[in-house]
Amino acid sequence: MKRGLVRIALTLLLLLPGCADYNELDKLDLVLALGFDRTEDGDLQVTGISPVFSESAKTKQDVFRVQSRSLRESREKMNAVSNGTVVAGKVQMVLVGKRLLEHTTLFPHLDIMYRDAKTTTNAYLVAVDGTVSELMTASYPGKPAVQMYLRNMMDSAVRNGLTANVTLQKYHYMYYDRGSTAFLPEIARRGSELTVNGVALLNARDRYEMSLNRTETKQLLMLRNEAEFPMMLTADLPANGKRLPVSFSVKKARPRFRIEWQKTPHIRVSLDLHAEVTEYPSESELTKSIPELERNISRYFDRELSALLRKLQEHRVEPIGIGGRIRSLQHGRWKTIGENWPDTFAQSKVTVRTNVVIKRHGILK
Repeated sequence: MKRGLVRIALTLLLLLPGCADYNELDKLDLVLALGFDRTEDGDLQVTGISPVFSESAKTKQDVFRVQSRSLRESREKMNAVSNGTVVAGKVQMVLVGKRLLEHTTLFPHLDIMYRDAKTTTNAYLVAVDGTVSELMTASYPGKPAVQMYLRNMMDSAVRNGLTANVTLQKYHYMYYDRGSTAFLPEIARRGSELTVNGVALLNARDRYEMSLNRTETKQLLMLRNEAEFPMMLTADLPANGKRLPVSFSVKKARPRFRIEWQKTPHIRVSLDLHAEVTEYPSESELTKSIPELERNISRYFDRELSALLRKLQEHRVEPIGIGGRIRSLQHGRWKTIGENWPDTFAQSKVTVRTNVVIKRHGILK
């Protein structure tokens, strides 16, 4: 019995985690938000924000701003001015300035984050319309610390379908996916507040090409089958003999794509959509005109989605992932067009058909 107990005790001791590699929080600078932009000289302007755990400290966060040639070099420079060891393994937000996205390829700048096993790949990757360092060091009265403000704002925007959920891991997949082009959520500073613009679209060279506003972003997410429901929309539609704003909530949207081959692909887009009317100019008129309202909302989506697809074709970007569907279902065709898919998409004929069904129009009926 004694020998059995000794064996059990030794086994438990071996299973206990060791503490040889522990670190004290007050000796670390945990960077939770990291941003970088391109300087006039072509270098990186890197800004990092970390919380301060010391009770005697006058400020609750440290801000590091250094100029370097790479993110690896910037960490060394941050360590030179920090009172602790800079650790980037807990980064929750990675902000990238549009100036950098316009002039250079993004992926090589993130190389250190993909090579370092201690770096989380679940951090948001976000484009900034403006100067990154100014956004990260500005004062936001009534708001929490900047790193928390950024994280909370992005969580809310993604949950409400105002922008896309792009992490370091997802961007890595999009970069290597030849069946679509990459995109990033886009934010900006407006005075003493931050706002979500929509998404920034990257071209086949992994550089900034154009931006979509919040309404266009919702449409893109529906086409990608990544929308968060319910999704609120307002459109000017025919009502009572004139055009009036009608608000509705999209409860479900199912996109379908059919590719017909001629000299160039003919892409037929179908969208089955279930909606609930949330605001209408006249309740008495609404009860009588549900079929007409369904047709008007269908026409609205036909126009909006067609305009969005034309805009994507003009800029030779394809963030929807139609190319990926062709690669999966028609691999023989893909072998001939895969290397230049954005150009092929730009020359394709695209038609859109939306079928809207109104499931409810308020609690009165």
